[in-house]
Amino acid sequence: TSLPWGVSLAGILRHPVHLYVVGVGLAALFVWWRTVKGIQLDGRAKSNTEHQTPSIGQGRPFLQATALYATGRLFLDNFRANAPLTETGFHIIQLICLAVALVALFLLRQMAQQSHRLDKITTNTPKKS
Repeated sequence: TSLPWGVSLAGILRHPVHLYVVGVGLAALFVWWRTVKGIQLDGRAKSNTEHQTPSIGQGRPFLQATALYATGRLFLDNFRANAPLTETGFHIIQLICLAVALVALFLLRQMAQQSHRLDKITTNTPKKS
């Protein structure tokens, strides 16, 4: 790289990927923390409304942070000097991160659909007087 923060490895300036990865890890930690902070201990979303969805909490912060970290690593590993796995230039960790990110996003989608179904059931249930 010609950037001023390049790190010299064997006389060649390279991107400091290890620092970029730390940045992605901190971003994932921040997303996890903000999500956990918004969820009460019983798994319900904090809000001022009368209706709260009980299924929104369990596992969501972990899956969001995992998806963010895996996606970040997927792109950052392009700058590594490792030998590529295939002729197309993908590293093993990129393939693993792609799989992890896709699974995490799929599970988040499933959670959102389940939450939506519960919202529908709860709002259609008549209230007892």
